[in-house]
Amino acid sequence: MPIVKQAVGMAQLRLGQYDAAVTNLQAALAAAREVLPAGDPRMPEYVYPVGVALSFLRRDAEAIKYHAEAYQTAVAAFGEDHPETARFVINLAAKHAALGDCDKALAELTHARAMLDTLLPRDSAEHLQISQTMGACYYIQHKYDDALREYRGRQAALTAAGRTKSAEMAGSWVDVGDVQFDRKDFSAAADSYRRSVAEYEALVGTEDARLGLPLSRLGEAELGANHPERAIDPLQRALAIYAAAKVPPIAAADVQFPLARALWTKPAQRPHARELATTAHAAFAASGPMFELQAKASDEWLRAHR
Repeated sequence: MPIVKQAVGMAQLRLGQYDAAVTNLQAALAAAREVLPAGDPRMPEYVYPVGVALSFLRRDAEAIKYHAEAYQTAVAAFGEDHPETARFVINLAAKHAALGDCDKALAELTHARAMLDTLLPRDSAEHLQISQTMGACYYIQHKYDDALREYRGRQAALTAAGRTKSAEMAGSWVDVGDVQFDRKDFSAAADSYRRSVAEYEALVGTEDARLGLPLSRLGEAELGANHPERAIDPLQRALAIYAAAKVPPIAAADVQFPLARALWTKPAQRPHARELATTAHAAFAASGPMFELQAKASDEWLRAHR
């Protein structure tokens, strides 16, 4: 029965057993193909999770094929302008964005927004994801005014719905801060990251793993403003939170390297700073072309700080 294999695969996905999840989800899809017609409305739900599981394994070239198939299967089942179809084109666009194909992602998201404009409220999960992904694409393309328009629009939708105290709103301040950071408005960026930290703390306490990102970004903003002493505390806190959460080495490296640069200003901490930077460089170098710039920067820093 395909539904049994899918249930097992989804459970393994939630447990982080990604290889086993792929095996069972692919088996569920194969079984579904045998018993369900091509246009059956249940088919997209068997196709899409395979792409999700492959993405966790960074098998992106394979994953995107399943995301595309899930969308095309939804078109066959529901029609091109159906809200259910929009959900799958949004997922496909998010994958295109993650792979850097923002032109394609933006076209898909514009289409999805037009489909859903009068059907779902602006604070729906679909509209919020559209705004965030479009903002991320504009950010990648250095179209900062467009990125801020999307991020601010997302915040306005949450505010209008009375969701100012939400994880979505807390996370949105990181997006706004990133645009300000890239524009070298480090003071404004630091304020946005602090707001994110405060809002997360009010929601989930002081040790939740979601605090790691705004804390690390706050530290980088303080470094950008040439305040390394102010950067140390949020970066140390972020690193401790990530250690407790047992995040992958590449996530920890994004904190270790700026912390190394901040600690270098304290002579007694320089051996520890080099140790942190060395660990971060190893993680960057082992993580492929996507982290080539970070690997180069950390290598250059280590050569200059002996």
